[in-house]
Amino acid sequence: MTKGEPRPFDFREIAALDDTAILLRDWVAKSSSFFSEFWDEMTGFSAQLSMGIVSTESYGKALEAVSKESLYTVADFEGQMSMLLYADASEYQVIVSEVLGIDRPEGDRDLSPVEQSLAEMFITELGDALCEGWMGAQKINIETSPIAKDPRKTRLYRSKDLMTQTMIEVTLKEGKAKLNLLMPKQPTCDLLDTLVDSRSAVESAKPSERLIASLPIDVTAVVGTAKIPMLDLTSLQPGQLIKLDQRIDQPIIAYVDDRPFYKCWPGRSGNTQSIEISCCLDERANGEVQ
Repeated sequence: MTKGEPRPFDFREIAALDDTAILLRDWVAKSSSFFSEFWDEMTGFSAQLSMGIVSTESYGKALEAVSKESLYTVADFEGQMSMLLYADASEYQVIVSEVLGIDRPEGDRDLSPVEQSLAEMFITELGDALCEGWMGAQKINIETSPIAKDPRKTRLYRSKDLMTQTMIEVTLKEGKAKLNLLMPKQPTCDLLDTLVDSRSAVESAKPSERLIASLPIDVTAVVGTAKIPMLDLTSLQPGQLIKLDQRIDQPIIAYVDDRPFYKCWPGRSGNTQSIEISCCLDERANGEVQ
């Protein structure tokens, strides 16, 4: 084919643009925060889930390029469908090395029993995060099988069955790990269609109490203020003192969203400055004690 000559359109490429791909990306993006919470508890670092390119391929064709040394697990969606997750051992070593706090081993080798146990724990928590991030009205449950070698041996579907093929990328502090996914195309579309149906049936979605409770709110404690002539301001030098309008025997005011909210006393906790709440303020009473 010469340069500039039109090429036949591969209809499998449109899979990356259809509703299924969009809903899958939204699902993984929402699940990422739940997985990051688990990862932070395990390692002290955050993690992020993202989805790669989405395409359509037959089951047999998709597995032709997979190495027999690859590791796989089967995720069952409450009997509705099964999803095949597979990756090289080196991808799992990125994950377990961060859990153990050690450098990633060099060269290709099998997972040790301890590493495989940690990898299976990771897969279980990934499934739990996907359950938490599910955007449908009804909850789903995902059960994962133990990790085994050579996904080509699986007989989940017929060789000619069309599959949705994609990848979940796990971004960690020390690197990235990639897990390949194969999902039956029609059952996946049917499952994701329930999201569209539930969204259209609900007029307005209410945020979860867990989400509301985790929203950050700025609290600002004002030690005091001062008015300085411009001439004096330009001549200030390090070491000079500025007298504030706040007496040391009176509590300072802490503001929430620019509104006076607490009376408090300044202090410290370890090496960190802190405040001790003295009383709450009722803004409707113009700053008087509630």
